[in-house]
Amino acid sequence: MNKTIPLKAGFYLGDGTKCEFADSKQISSSKYKLQHDLYYRSKDGRVFVVKKGFVHDGASKGFLKRFGKYTNAAILHDALYASELLSRKEADKLFLEAMEVSDVHYLRRHTYYYAVRMFGGLVWKNHKKCEIRKAKRYILQIEEK
Repeated sequence: MNKTIPLKAGFYLGDGTKCEFADSKQISSSKYKLQHDLYYRSKDGRVFVVKKGFVHDGASKGFLKRFGKYTNAAILHDALYASELLSRKEADKLFLEAMEVSDVHYLRRHTYYYAVRMFGGLVWKNHKKCEIRKAKRYILQIEEK
């Protein structure tokens, strides 16, 4: 069991400090590299870790703003999608939950959730096995006993 991650649902650093905004360095016009491990404890107690070095695009594209209270949830969602660690539906539900835990306004979080439900399948279907394997190096689910 990871004793440093609090039992309350939310985003944390490895030492258990609450993490409201992950530190990411811009590496291109639309890509960012996570500068530290980002932990998420879900409401049901699962702990996910997005590892330092994971490349993400913030809150994707289109009409969505790239950064805000939802950015940590977007990073987690990007990692879950890229790795296919969970089913698409479960990854999307965790995205919605993570936005709620991060105090994203109800209307915004549901707008973003329905956007990924409607358009995320296009991304999901285009995954290549080698990309999925690479992405799995950057996310894990900690099994607690």
